[in-house]
Amino acid sequence: MLRLSIAAGILLVAASTSSAVEFQQGLDVSHFQGAIDWNAVRDAGIKFTFAKATEGVDFVDANFHSYMAGAIAAGVPIGPYHFARLNSGETIPTDAIDEANDFVDAIQQYYNGPAMVLRPVLDYEQLPNDPVSPSVKAYVSKWIRDFSGVVEQRLGMSPIIYTCCGFHTSTFLEADIAQHDLWIRDITGGNTFDPDSPPQASDLGIWSDWKFWQWSATGNVAGISPVDRDAFEGSMEELAQFIPTYHAGDFDGSGTVDAADYVFWRKALGQSVHLGTGADGNLNGTVDSDDFRVWQANFGAVYAAGLGAAVSSVGVVPEADGCVLALFAIFGATAVYRRDRFGRVALLQEPAGSPGY
Repeated sequence: MLRLSIAAGILLVAASTSSAVEFQQGLDVSHFQGAIDWNAVRDAGIKFTFAKATEGVDFVDANFHSYMAGAIAAGVPIGPYHFARLNSGETIPTDAIDEANDFVDAIQQYYNGPAMVLRPVLDYEQLPNDPVSPSVKAYVSKWIRDFSGVVEQRLGMSPIIYTCCGFHTSTFLEADIAQHDLWIRDITGGNTFDPDSPPQASDLGIWSDWKFWQWSATGNVAGISPVDRDAFEGSMEELAQFIPTYHAGDFDGSGTVDAADYVFWRKALGQSVHLGTGADGNLNGTVDSDDFRVWQANFGAVYAAGLGAAVSSVGVVPEADGCVLALFAIFGATAVYRRDRFGRVALLQEPAGSPGY
């Protein structure tokens, strides 16, 4: 009976652990927040933020560039958003294209370096003021496609769409717009995050899932005035999928995940760093043994400058009798690998002269 009770307890713990959902806490800002102490924001546990960059045409938020610089310096991943003005009706057919070009002009510089910059966002929470034809739904959907097309052409990535107020339903959007990742406003109130009350299917309109969730408009966070609070459902490594400037495993910034990155990781082992920088492959702020896994999983990947998606990759580390030992020989090191029963490659012998754990 005791054995059965223990076994049942283990199963219950395992079940509760496997069903747990992980959230990363974030916020979004504009000039209304005034001066921000980004180090305090980071120390308060904020893992990401979005900042208003532009609105309509010919308008850049007064604090945008200072917010970008401050968050980057503090090691807080940050992304830009554009507040869309869909109120020109049919009098300016190129309105969406004009707004998108202004947006990209303001943000493009931040995707050309190693800073942890999230994908851009289109903030869609306004309908056109003027009458449009053939319908509001067709007009808004085309507007978003035109805007997104410019962002994709110039930056090589599609924008996330933030929306609220019922504008994300089939009344106002055609189904194909749901190919964009969704950041949904679903205010639960106050400053207390409730992980058991995320947006439901009935809240998502044409979308089947959400990626980011704005859950409060009156959040209290150290270093900042009352602010919108957001959450990302998933691990920091999953959040990194929305950071195109993050090159998984490319610890030395060469653009290729190779033996030099292993040496870089070994020398940095134990250091505290900004999320995702240096050899922090798993984005926990510390260079630890788990970052080896990230390097191993991405060995051979080649990245385009400024973009996180690998141009090419050989997948896992090859057998030790292949190029791995040859690469380590370049650095005057030797390493021995074996492949376990699951086909994973494990390191048996450290390169000579590398620091220990």
